[in-house]
Amino acid sequence: MTKKTKTVPVVDKKECCHNSCEYTKETKCCDSCTCAESDSCCCSKSGCNKSSCKTFIKCFTTLTSALMISASILIVGSECSKPQPASQTMPNINLQITKYLNENSAFVAQIVEKEKIRIEAEKKAEEARIRKIEEEKQAQKVAEHKDKIIADKTNYSLGNKDGKFVIIEFFDYRCGWCKKTNAALWEKIESKKAPNVRWIPIDSPIFGEGSALISRYVLAAGKQGKYEAMHHEVVKAQGNLDKAALVALGKKVGLNVEQLSKDAESEEIKAKIDANIKLSQEIGVRGVPYMIVNGKPHGGALLNQALENAIKESNEMK
Repeated sequence: MTKKTKTVPVVDKKECCHNSCEYTKETKCCDSCTCAESDSCCCSKSGCNKSSCKTFIKCFTTLTSALMISASILIVGSECSKPQPASQTMPNINLQITKYLNENSAFVAQIVEKEKIRIEAEKKAEEARIRKIEEEKQAQKVAEHKDKIIADKTNYSLGNKDGKFVIIEFFDYRCGWCKKTNAALWEKIESKKAPNVRWIPIDSPIFGEGSALISRYVLAAGKQGKYEAMHHEVVKAQGNLDKAALVALGKKVGLNVEQLSKDAESEEIKAKIDANIKLSQEIGVRGVPYMIVNGKPHGGALLNQALENAIKESNEMK
């Protein structure tokens, strides 16, 4: 029986994704999703949050109620200060309050807008405070695990295997941002622009059995000394990769495809993927790609200026 592959849990939109994220059952990658500060990751699911709208309605209702109470106190106080016949009944306070609010609508709108701005500022400040705490926790978890990852001989290394600048990447082969990161980073390594970089890919399939299948075949290729070649072929491949397609890629890179298929279904390979997923959970990885760049957590793709900065830093390291 095939052991069911675990998947990395992905938290709600606030932690990882924007409201616009859309995913299909086949776990297509979005291009407007973030695990940190940049739109550069893929997640297995997303939920839209309409709390800001609810917050505004709640605040508006509360503020309006307060204004009505205040107005009623003013009106009642004004009426009570006037001499009145004992038989005269109290005016309809609700009508007077409504009249007051209508006559001072611009004033009310100004107060509501100021209150909205104040509440939004407080909300952003609180979110920033929570985000800072989470980032500190994340950095601590990374510090606790990075040396173990580097020392783990079951992990493969690309680039300079003795490089002092280590980039660890948690990824899924069916993640578009992972493919972009892999291609860009490999271009730097292959062109000799990053001679001091040791790149450790950690197969962490979060998009279900289809992703786990690909990871098993790439790791199985490593049993025949062809992890790097198979890895790059899979990254470059287009479309869905089923068993037949993976066997064809294995044949292309010179593998014994019968042994490849056998190893891909072995308990050893499945256990390695399970260990990778458990590791990602312990670190707190919520989306892929997730990078640890020279010991520092980097949520999202390592591209453009971020990649250039990393390569520059690696070349300056002695």
